[in-house]
Amino acid sequence: MTVSGCASELISIWLCTDTEYDRWLDSQNEEIELIQQMNDVESFEFSFQAPQRDVYAIVIENPNPSSDEVLICIQRPLPQK
Repeated sequence: MTVSGCASELISIWLCTDTEYDRWLDSQNEEIELIQQMNDVESFEFSFQAPQRDVYAIVIENPNPSSDEVLICIQRPLPQK
């Protein structure tokens, strides 16, 4: 899977399992175990191949919660023939 996007302000992008994200939300103090992380970016692109069948979460952090828009495009590779 390829994930790409852009924002009008600096944002942070995290990729983790859905289970890890839920655990992190419940703990409020523990570190989150990330698969990939990009901090303070206006545009980003990363490719990810899931190590196992699971549900994954993409977390977008906007440190300035104003009315700025963030566009996220998630692209799936075409099936191999």
